[in-house]
Amino acid sequence: IWEGALDGTVPLMVAVRQLARTQGERWRDSKCLAWLATIHLEFDEPAASLACCEELLPLAERMGESGELPFVHALEALARQALGRPDAGRQLAAAVERLRAFDSKAHLAYVLNVVAGDALAGGRFAEALDAAQDALAAAEATRRVWEAATSQALLARILAAQGDRPGGQR
Repeated sequence: IWEGALDGTVPLMVAVRQLARTQGERWRDSKCLAWLATIHLEFDEPAASLACCEELLPLAERMGESGELPFVHALEALARQALGRPDAGRQLAAAVERLRAFDSKAHLAYVLNVVAGDALAGGRFAEALDAAQDALAAAEATRRVWEAATSQALLARILAAQGDRPGGQR
């Protein structure tokens, strides 16, 4: 999972989750659900991601104030946006602000990279550029190499799409 190798991860994560539940480890159970929600987003399965989030929200709420709850809200909003739900953009903006408030930079980097990719695909270059730059700063602050590389690739694609060929080849 850490290196982007997602094939076959869903059954493994489900097995790990079952083990965590059997052992009464709520924290590990919630982490598995968050990973499942993320993996489903990566596989462009927003309905499955949303189902994971709906199951995860009560767990995250019981665990108290942490960066996990804003991340779950962000994942939920990303899934809702992918499903074309009309209120998703507002929910996503609020979730991003909560991630910033909790100083959850690792989660923020991931979410902003998804936002940047979606904005780029929709031709909203200014939004894509802002999100990718913010994602890169957050990724570098937490030494998230994968997220930083993703941000840099997005920035190059955005610049190239805007006609900045030299900038796009960085």
